[in-house]
Amino acid sequence: MTSSCKRRARIKKIIVAFILTVCLFHFTYFHDKPRLVENLELKRRLVERKLQEALRFDKGTGCKIPVLDPFNKEVTQFEKSGTPFTCNAIKDWVKCYYSECKVEKELLHTTQNIVCAYRDIIYETDQKYYLGSWVVVRGGQPYILKRSDHVKIKCKIEGTYFHSIFSSTWTGVSSGLRKTVPTLPPKNKDSVNVLIIGYDSMSKNGFIRHMPKTYKYITEELKVTILHGYNALGDGTTAALFPLFTGKSELEMPDARKKPYNHITFDIKDFIFHKVKQHGYRTAYFEDDPSTGTFQYRYNGFNAQPADHYLRAFFLEKSMIDNQEYCTGDTPTHTLMMNITDELLNIPDSKQFIFTFMSDVSHDNFHMVSHADEATVEFFKSFKEKGRTKDTLLMFMGDHGTRYAEVRKTLQGRLEERLPLMAILLPEKLLQTRPSAQKALESNARVLTTPFDIHATFLDAMDLRQYMPDYTIPGAAMPRAMSLLKPISERRSCSEAGIEPHWCACVSWNNIPPADPIYDRAAQALLDYINGLLEPMTVDPGAAVFEGTVTYDTKTGDFSVDSRDISRTNRYNREPDCIHLTHPHLNKYCYCKDQV
Repeated sequence: MTSSCKRRARIKKIIVAFILTVCLFHFTYFHDKPRLVENLELKRRLVERKLQEALRFDKGTGCKIPVLDPFNKEVTQFEKSGTPFTCNAIKDWVKCYYSECKVEKELLHTTQNIVCAYRDIIYETDQKYYLGSWVVVRGGQPYILKRSDHVKIKCKIEGTYFHSIFSSTWTGVSSGLRKTVPTLPPKNKDSVNVLIIGYDSMSKNGFIRHMPKTYKYITEELKVTILHGYNALGDGTTAALFPLFTGKSELEMPDARKKPYNHITFDIKDFIFHKVKQHGYRTAYFEDDPSTGTFQYRYNGFNAQPADHYLRAFFLEKSMIDNQEYCTGDTPTHTLMMNITDELLNIPDSKQFIFTFMSDVSHDNFHMVSHADEATVEFFKSFKEKGRTKDTLLMFMGDHGTRYAEVRKTLQGRLEERLPLMAILLPEKLLQTRPSAQKALESNARVLTTPFDIHATFLDAMDLRQYMPDYTIPGAAMPRAMSLLKPISERRSCSEAGIEPHWCACVSWNNIPPADPIYDRAAQALLDYINGLLEPMTVDPGAAVFEGTVTYDTKTGDFSVDSRDISRTNRYNREPDCIHLTHPHLNKYCYCKDQV
């Protein structure tokens, strides 16, 4: 298949859209050669030149946004219900509400002489935390959170021993919101709160299929605006969250990738949480799966806690004592995440910037997200009933669509991966001072938009325009990041928006017949490139499935391939474990010998 470029163009973009089954790679020996670890600055310049080249053909041409039926049989044939799950039948003995942690009243009514010991779970780095000293509390007396938002708890009926298998005991973790968070007075009391909440792997169409109750409520009752041209910028969650949090791409950030002898971490000063905190905002960054943390899976994490409220240490400790999938104690993890978010929104007299992102119930098997529909719609009902539509900018999002599933073998599945969910509700306070913003947002729902624009939008809404990025792709007629509160030209193209051809959902497609010599040569070019990355390794036949975009020079007959233009479309699970900590950028290609 090929994207339809102008015939006069010297360069054709050929999308290897047939599924390419290549080899699995057995790791044998790995020299830390520079060519195996890409230089980010060099890559940034190459990508910029690629976008400049594409601008020659698409500048000012706009985007034909795909109109995809969510219930097209091409994709619904792969739909199935996620397996129902239940959390611990034994109820949690202790819950934290705001800064107080107490034994549940129901238990106190039926059980006497309960004693609990608490240890603060204290963040040190993204890779390390420690537990404070035990503090014993009896009966219904509260434990007050001061050093941390999270605690590990052991409870027993007095007269038994904590470690006795014969005693009635309970061990768990709980999270609340400590009061002792230093905040500056808001510099602008009329500014709005920001809540960004989302699920991993949620495309716009996947959301409509799997969360019908939430879709109905937010469109009919909340009256959100869904962006139909919201386009992913690259592979995985990081491609969405780097621009969302910083206004920059990964290639423009310090090289904090996991690799030998690299101890660089991300400076929190580059991220939105630190910036808005200087303007009186209380900040929260909530993710629920530390094993696939956005800035820890392939990167070394942050140099300090990035937000006032941060759940990484909590979920690291939870994973040590509670191996339930989808649950934390007696509560579904996605419900716990929304409960904490709701509590934070309830705190009076503070401006809040909250990012809540749920992966546990959607990342590995997106069908499971249907079990979060009820809790999500209840969260949004509460959001409206508590009057939060008055002063809170709401953004409900996905990072990308399904990446590893049978549906990715279809054209619609490929496009859905590139068209994640983004639904926006502007607060009434903002519309009172900027009534034209709603009309602009609605018109922008049908033009090409990206996470760069979301970053610009919430800065604009918070009246923090001094932080808005002004970068423009060389040769483009408009900035890469544009606020959705003002009209964006419908003539905006993928290159002008900073979207590389491999990820642009605006292209149309033409079939290349198998008899065409380019058909096999394009596939071979992609295969040769992948094998070239892994030259120090031995190979055996396997079942990794890749798709890629290759550039074909019709004058010279040469093909070129960029690693950013290769997607793996079937799951690799633990296959690359032996190189994950040192060369995570090769995860999608490698198969370790100990997995055989």
